[in-house]
Amino acid sequence: MRALSAASSIWAQLWFQSETTRSLDIVRIGVGLCLLASYAGLTPQLLELYGDGGWVPREALSMYLERWEYPSLHYHFTEDWHWWAFHGVFLLACLAFTAGWQVRWAKWVVLVGHISYGYRNPMITYGVDTILASATFLVCLAPIGATLSLDRWLSMRAARRAGTPVPVPPSSPFHFTLRRLLQIQIAVVMLFSGLAKLRGDWWWSGDALWIALNNYEFANVPIGWLAAHYELVNVLTYGTLMLELGFAFLVWQRATRPFVLAAVVAMHVGIAVLMGLYLFSAAMLVCDSAFLRREWIDRLRAWIGRKAASRWRRET
Repeated sequence: MRALSAASSIWAQLWFQSETTRSLDIVRIGVGLCLLASYAGLTPQLLELYGDGGWVPREALSMYLERWEYPSLHYHFTEDWHWWAFHGVFLLACLAFTAGWQVRWAKWVVLVGHISYGYRNPMITYGVDTILASATFLVCLAPIGATLSLDRWLSMRAARRAGTPVPVPPSSPFHFTLRRLLQIQIAVVMLFSGLAKLRGDWWWSGDALWIALNNYEFANVPIGWLAAHYELVNVLTYGTLMLELGFAFLVWQRATRPFVLAAVVAMHVGIAVLMGLYLFSAAMLVCDSAFLRREWIDRLRAWIGRKAASRWRRET
């Protein structure tokens, strides 16, 4: 019985700790910003990328995609105004999703819209779109918007004006379960990314980073300085490989988590700066934020509150 009780306690600790949606709301804000930046940026090419007169007409798409298998609202758009109307609604939903206004409705528009765009033109989708879709789906399952949102601010303002107690954000073990699922997803992505790299000779030789930075598609900054310090290329190549392989095992330990997350931040910032993969790096960092401990967030919140209060006192 003791063994069963211990196993039950460990299982509950692993999956069912009670918490608010604050961690998921941080992910919500980050995912919303990524989606808003991505789709707002392609607005000038909307019809070229997704319309029937663009790169991938529906007739060409139907030759290798079954509509019942890959659902998309966009299969039913036949006029240009359909696209512009939906795109406008979608961008407004992304903005509301990010700001935390009417999230319980906006989140489903964002999820369905993102999936529909991806299936309408799979030629321009890649890993980051899948990562954002998975993160959005898990976040949407929770009653997000109870913290770090415009809705929360409006409810607090109304309570203060009415002289009633400020509503407390609800806590639930289900919120923690969803965050744990997102953590596992990112850990698996990192692990398989590292395992896939083991198949490449350039990773074994330590030259992979140099090859990637010399690729015209990803050449974002001058790298002549790296040629003079080629040993740094080897260190960064092997370091990237070790980090991706070790992330799934080290990120769960309290002692190693801060260092692993710091290394991941440095890696993705480097990818963004050196290779120009800004959206990918931002999406990965947003998902990695699911590993932030609650006490870290509380300390940051308290620090921001003290700074804001101090500034307010100086100005008044």
